[in-house]
Amino acid sequence: MIKKLHRQEILFDIEDLLKDIDIEKVAFINDAAANLKTVDKHYENYTVSYDKHNTTKYGVAPFSRHIFKEHLPQEIIDFIDGLGFTIYGCNLLIQHTGEVSPNHYDLFLYQQEVNENTTRDDYYRYIIFLNDRVIGQFYHVENDQLDWKKGDMYYQDTNEYHGGGNISSKTRYTLIIDSLKKHSPYNAR
Repeated sequence: MIKKLHRQEILFDIEDLLKDIDIEKVAFINDAAANLKTVDKHYENYTVSYDKHNTTKYGVAPFSRHIFKEHLPQEIIDFIDGLGFTIYGCNLLIQHTGEVSPNHYDLFLYQQEVNENTTRDDYYRYIIFLNDRVIGQFYHVENDQLDWKKGDMYYQDTNEYHGGGNISSKTRYTLIIDSLKKHSPYNAR
């Protein structure tokens, strides 16, 4: 389930904030297809399709890059804190032209490491888009395809099959916030 909550006012320009950050040094490159190896029987269909159609030759990369909380600009942390979050994990997802996150389930392994004795069912996930969607950018959860504006905030169920990508000429920026349900400032359900 994906549920639109409300639009947040974004008072910063994400590209200006990132100018002083060595993104290639601090970003974690997440091959979302790796999640499928452990949780999805259809993973082989993806790899066969990539190989058969030589997808990577044409510039589509099955991954995304994430900048985690400890490397984010203070303005982003202040923004999240201003929404009422107190104990949370977050990251900035950056997708350049040609980058995609194939359909997958998130495993919440980092959050479970930080918060012992938890599972992904103990979390709420919130997504805030930091720029308007342009043609060629997409994000879907199960059968729901989103058409977002800058600042749109969504709740996403942690057990949902989802994916997204960018085949536009502009970079897509998405803020992802994971909060234990007991610490969430929003009643997401």
